[in-house]
Amino acid sequence: MRLTLAFALCMVVARMVPAQAGYSYVKIQNKQIGGNNCVMSAYDSNNAAWLTSSKYSYASLADCEELCSAQSSCAAFVDNREASPVYCIFKTSTVTNSNTAKDTYVRQGTCPYTKQPDTSISGNGCDMSAYDSSNANWRGSGSYYYTSLSDCDTLCSAQSTCLAYVDRYDANPTYCVFKASIIGTTSYSDRDFYVKQASCTGQQRQHHGHLQRGEPQHNLPAVIIVNRDEEPYAQHDLRPDITFVDRVVR
Repeated sequence: MRLTLAFALCMVVARMVPAQAGYSYVKIQNKQIGGNNCVMSAYDSNNAAWLTSSKYSYASLADCEELCSAQSSCAAFVDNREASPVYCIFKTSTVTNSNTAKDTYVRQGTCPYTKQPDTSISGNGCDMSAYDSSNANWRGSGSYYYTSLSDCDTLCSAQSTCLAYVDRYDANPTYCVFKASIIGTTSYSDRDFYVKQASCTGQQRQHHGHLQRGEPQHNLPAVIIVNRDEEPYAQHDLRPDITFVDRVVR
């Protein structure tokens, strides 16, 4: 009796647990992601739809979206739409290159931004892989005429090399400029600077007291010691999620 009651209770609880919410995906047409295959925990060698641990022969692209959404390490998938059978390859990176036989779908909804009012940055533009010269919303490969700032959020979130963007709300029409760096900001009374949260960038790591490119952000400790004499980290206030301590070597 107790076993039956416990089993029934377990089934009720299981039905009450909501399914994991799916992410939205941004399509980048005629682009692929080289290497960086994501080994999927859902892989089942007995399921013929799995071609490898990173490749899945889909009935619809919703299959690929569901699988990628269920795994935190999956950042995107590439649709091999010209293959027979068609299949998607799951990826841990979002850096794309051209391939007219494939499309890339980048997972969205995981990158908050920190607003720096009345701030801008010169140079360090980011060429966006989603750029489409036939789309009038694109001002150029590194800037976009937006309807709302969520357009800029989505585009920057879809590309790992985009670390921030400048909101040119002073312009008519308004547009945002995507940036590959957050170093070297200056004050502007009619522009705002939006910095992607560090946990989304996967761009920096600690090495001998400095931040360098290469490893995911989760490897960083809460306190970073930097040598102000050697590297320009005067703008470290742009990263409120990290505490910086200046260390001057004499």
